[in-house]
Amino acid sequence: MKQREGSRPFQSLDSWFTHEDFFRMVEECRGLGEIQFTDKLKALTISLGRWHKANFGDMDKKITEFEEEIKKVDDMVSNGVYDGTMEARRKALVTCCERWDGLVGRIEPEDFVSLEALPTIEEIREAEWDCESSKAPGCDGYNTNFIKRCWEEIGSEFTAAVMGFFQTSRLPADSNITWVALASKFIGAREIKDLRPISMVGCVYKVISKKMGFEHRWRSWVMECVTTASMSVLKNGSPSKPFKMERGLRQGDPLSPFLFVLIVDVLHRMVGEAVRNERISPLLIGRDSIALSHL
Repeated sequence: MKQREGSRPFQSLDSWFTHEDFFRMVEECRGLGEIQFTDKLKALTISLGRWHKANFGDMDKKITEFEEEIKKVDDMVSNGVYDGTMEARRKALVTCCERWDGLVGRIEPEDFVSLEALPTIEEIREAEWDCESSKAPGCDGYNTNFIKRCWEEIGSEFTAAVMGFFQTSRLPADSNITWVALASKFIGAREIKDLRPISMVGCVYKVISKKMGFEHRWRSWVMECVTTASMSVLKNGSPSKPFKMERGLRQGDPLSPFLFVLIVDVLHRMVGEAVRNERISPLLIGRDSIALSHL
């Protein structure tokens, strides 16, 4: 049996929305005074943790039981025991668990103004709704579905937290920590090659990175997101002490694909220029001697 090396981190659960008193609990966030929105979310985890234990205390046990049953079915299928009844049983168990739980073109000067324009309230809301609701939560413990379902209670403060970044070019404290966990590529994974790393970022940062020029303000936005990033590895569900990233981009960060394509576009132009100036020679392919310098 796996042993945790630390306390279990807080995570919001979609099953909470089925309880009639849930939104009343979230409304308590408004009474915490003039403190940073991310600090309010952190404080809310304490009362939500007690409320979860009182109302959903046996849920973890039920989920564990369902997962054990699913593994038994998967093992039987792996051993050749499979029929329609077995498949129906597996689907029913999975349903129960679910119930409980291109190249960049050149940027013209006239585009700078629109690229650095502050997002509107509606654009922030659209960016939040564009995020997948069921993705695993990040270090703040709240998944996108929590923010969407509680928008009436916390939407204005969530919007203010996102808008604050674009106004000051500073991220809220502890909002740029990424959790890294190893997920199985398939059922029955036993070796390290059978696992893949997944990254989980916080709910506020996820929306900020979707609203991302090249002038000073835009560069300061990007540098704040990249240089303040830290990571924490989940071992048996418990996060390690966060450590700073030295190089590279984070998988799961909505900003990473944009920066990757942007850099690849510059590299493509640099290699093309080097070939034209005969600083490097392309490889000639086939009978027609097709010049190939890079892919």
